[in-house]
Amino acid sequence: MPARFSHASCELLLTTECNLRCSYCIERDLPVLSMPVEVGTRAIDMFMFLAEGATTAEVTFTGGEALLRFRDLRSIVSHVRKTAKERGIACQLILKTNGTILSPRIIDFLVEGSWRVVVSIDGTPTSHDRHRKDKSGKPTQKTVSYNIAALQRHGIECVASMTVHPDNSFKVVSNVRACFINTCAG
Repeated sequence: MPARFSHASCELLLTTECNLRCSYCIERDLPVLSMPVEVGTRAIDMFMFLAEGATTAEVTFTGGEALLRFRDLRSIVSHVRKTAKERGIACQLILKTNGTILSPRIIDFLVEGSWRVVVSIDGTPTSHDRHRKDKSGKPTQKTVSYNIAALQRHGIECVASMTVHPDNSFKVVSNVRACFINTCAG
């Protein structure tokens, strides 16, 4: 029987916790919950079973801020790679992050695999920092820009994700240009 789909996609919410306090985010209203590694590996087992016959699959890790659960992420990714290989499925790994938590250890881990990193950045420092602050109220755009450049220097595929808030909606063009000219160009 032929496969129903040639490509399958799965997204794992590793935690609702975040290290930022973005003014437009619902995270502050959520209880802090984290996915145990055992639940993540069982979810991957079920996903790979349901993806039977697909030639490609993608697994997205998100949060809150997924990198707050880096140890768990590494364990689940190891299981994803093993299971995908056993089933003959080429697997793309995607990490959604606010871009503020990137250490040399995390970058080394991302360099090892087939990763696409989706980084939330809302454009110019003025637009980004208006809503995306850390828990102490400090701006984050400079850190995010620096970390995007670090990802690119290491050859890691990087995608910018912009949240357009109504009070910045008239600045969409300049914010996109800022991302591509200043930030995403490294």
